[in-house]
Amino acid sequence: MNTTDNIYRMSECGHCPKRLSYARLGYEPLPRPEWLDQAAEEGNWHEQRMKDELRADDIAVYGEQDELVIKQDGITLVGHRDGLCNDHGDEMLLECKSMSQQEFGRWMRGRWQEFPWYADQVVCYAIASGLDKVRYLVKNRNNGYLEDKTATLDELGGTSRLGIITRRLADVNNHVDLNTLVDCEYNPEKIECRRFCEFRHHCMPPPPVLAEDQEAELTQATTDWRRGKALIEEGEALVEPAKAILRLYTELTPDHKMIFDNVLSTVYPVHKVSYPKKEVEARLPTDILAEIAKVEDRWDCRITDLREKE
Repeated sequence: MNTTDNIYRMSECGHCPKRLSYARLGYEPLPRPEWLDQAAEEGNWHEQRMKDELRADDIAVYGEQDELVIKQDGITLVGHRDGLCNDHGDEMLLECKSMSQQEFGRWMRGRWQEFPWYADQVVCYAIASGLDKVRYLVKNRNNGYLEDKTATLDELGGTSRLGIITRRLADVNNHVDLNTLVDCEYNPEKIECRRFCEFRHHCMPPPPVLAEDQEAELTQATTDWRRGKALIEEGEALVEPAKAILRLYTELTPDHKMIFDNVLSTVYPVHKVSYPKKEVEARLPTDILAEIAKVEDRWDCRITDLREKE
């Protein structure tokens, strides 16, 4: 094996093993999309702004882009950290990320669990920096909202996580030595598979073989679906702020009703009662739950646009 084959970037160490094996076996990647470079450029701008704001709050920021190296279990990890910060004696690794509205919403829902490759990267940076605490700033590029929090190395998995990372990368090396891909199934539900992986076209299942009229019908259906979805999104962007203004004026009327330009707006109370499922199941006997349960088994259809967009 070439001596460079065991070197990985910390920023890629959490990638899908199959994705890494595609790269090392020389598979043809997709062209780098323009939006990715634009996002990287915006990310650099927001990163500098976040650091400047820390400095304005009398927090020292230094060690930016210092090269970091970890050698473990035959794997070499190399990376460049965003920097270190020191808040009057409390030194931490500093991580700055900026995200689109959609990505930031996903971050707020699941944080590290939703972005495991980010946690892998940060763990490597922290261990290589000899620090057990990270201050992470995550900014919504659309509205400027900033989440400023800290996490300990143990909370992110610590040295155990590093061991998982290096074993995963060693497995990639073993497959590459045999000229085989790591066996991972393409999952279009995962954002890495459907959007970020530059080798996804090798993983995607082939389209069905169809007669000419069937292919035309499906092509028209996907075209109509995309157009309709775009109209819905455009409509929601218009309706929601307009609804907020109408509600504001309606709340000022004596009976909470208003007609303007033949549009009726009504503000009314809503009473809703719900019960936490786990607590109800813990408190009620199984036979009673079976008597009152309403069970529905059905197939549904979810449609996801796999075309790249930002």
